[in-house]
Amino acid sequence: MAADLTGNPKSPTGLPKPLFKPKGLPAAVADWDISPDGKKFLFPIPVAASTTAPPFTVVLNWTSGTAQHGRGAVESLDAEV
Repeated sequence: MAADLTGNPKSPTGLPKPLFKPKGLPAAVADWDISPDGKKFLFPIPVAASTTAPPFTVVLNWTSGTAQHGRGAVESLDAEV
């Protein structure tokens, strides 16, 4: 929000007005931040429902295989988020 400074001691500011409306965001966004250099506003952008995250590998019990077999055999599980 922004407001003009009027110089009037009884009402020092004008009416507040939005600085901008970010595209693709709801009117009230609670999770936002300012870039470290203070020049940008950072907002989370919702991802389309049809987009899938890339799979990732989870390695279970990896330390047991390393002590017995040098590099050891490990069990992995591919999962999607």
